[in-house]
Amino acid sequence: MTVTDNNRTATAALPELPGWITNPPPLLLAAVGFALLLLATILIVAIRWLRRTTRPGEDILTIVAACIATGVSAQGMWRFSGDVLGFDGPLRLLLFAFIEVAVITS
Repeated sequence: MTVTDNNRTATAALPELPGWITNPPPLLLAAVGFALLLLATILIVAIRWLRRTTRPGEDILTIVAACIATGVSAQGMWRFSGDVLGFDGPLRLLLFAFIEVAVITS
């Protein structure tokens, strides 16, 4: 791509995107849609629970800290499944979603 501004020319190179990003398979789209639906449901339940509860501030902060720790764990699991196990694409996403749901449930 070339951009011209006041007789200056700059060329910006765009990286090549993998085929599963530019043309995603239907299973990947369904898994992402399911994950977004699950996240929205969890957020709605959490908001309703926080509105009904009369918990002290330290209990709420403990829950927030647990959510942050779960996010860090999720990032580590995502990298582990890609780097160590060598999974890619929909298999990586499905394994990741399964294990994170199991961790949150337990």
